Amino acid sequence: MPIYTLSDLGRELLRRDADPYSEGIEDISGCQYIAAELFGLVERHHGRDKARSVFANFAPPGPRRLRELKNLALLDRLDMMKPGPNVQRLAREVIKKNGITNPSALLALDKHIRRLRTKRKQRAKRWGWRPRRVTP
Repeated sequence: MPIYTLSDLGRELLRRDADPYSEGIEDISGCQYIAAELFGLVERHHGRDKARSVFANFAPPGPRRLRELKNLALLDRLDMMKPGPNVQRLAREVIKKNGITNPSALLALDKHIRRLRTKRKQRAKRWGWRPRRVTP
């Protein structure tokens, strides 16, 4: 039976769960079937790109995305510093918060934050936008 609506999907879930000879949601292949049907349903009504974005939200971020998020968090903290951005102070705060005692880590983090700030300025210049200062 083809699935066209969310209620059809619900009926299919119940039917497969009630049938002891079919793969229910307790079995991984049954879950894969339901996920594929749901993907097809979203794709049919909203397009492949939207369907992929819906399913991408439920996947954990990969290593590259985690690194990007951490870097963005550093830049956000830098932008929100009062009275103004201070790279050295931010590096000291992060090192202290993480409990790192290695003095070379402070220098490395300072350099990393400065590089992130430089890259952001280069992107801003290339794309014609200015990063705005965030006030907490």
